[in-house]
Amino acid sequence: MTILSIDYGRRQIGLAIFQNDQVFTIPPISGESRFVLRDKLNQVVDQYEPQVIILGKPPHGPIQKDVETLKNFLEQRNKTVHLIDEGLTTVQAE
Repeated sequence: MTILSIDYGRRQIGLAIFQNDQVFTIPPISGESRFVLRDKLNQVVDQYEPQVIILGKPPHGPIQKDVETLKNFLEQRNKTVHLIDEGLTTVQAE
């Protein structure tokens, strides 16, 4: 099974792939607009063909709506998408 993990940002998207019991980071993608980011993310999805996508969701703020929109977009591509609450990740990292 291939799992794609996405850390969404408005100018840059962090990516990692879990495949064959190993985790690989992918260089982040960046762009001037969310349309450019979406096109580049589409290329990543086409290349790795993940069965599941994990998408980080911030607990509050304007990016929440963008993440929901991205989730819907990926589901329209017949991808299984799980939202993961990022609320405590900063605290856990410290």
